[in-house]
Amino acid sequence: MYEIVTTQSFWDDLEDIALDLDQYGRPGMADILLSEIKQLSQGLQEFPRRYRKHIPNRRYLLREQYRVMTAKGYYVFYVIFEEEKAVELRRIIHHKMDVDHRLG
Repeated sequence: MYEIVTTQSFWDDLEDIALDLDQYGRPGMADILLSEIKQLSQGLQEFPRRYRKHIPNRRYLLREQYRVMTAKGYYVFYVIFEEEKAVELRRIIHHKMDVDHRLG
């Protein structure tokens, strides 16, 4: 079993998402997003490679060993650490945002 860990950037992204959703009249949607991410992450504990290695046309994600799962229209980027038996959730970015800019 792999341990699921998160970065500060992951939580910063989630906070920004919550503020944006609240501003656009969708309070509570960030909680729903987080709930779905938690549910999807549970599957990573046993099968960390279950999601794809990159978004098409974003080869630098392969170099950084990013994998990506989707939740409610957001990309959730993560990295697998084999020796530590850990999956690190790093970023949450809406699929319509400039991923290159946000990750670069």
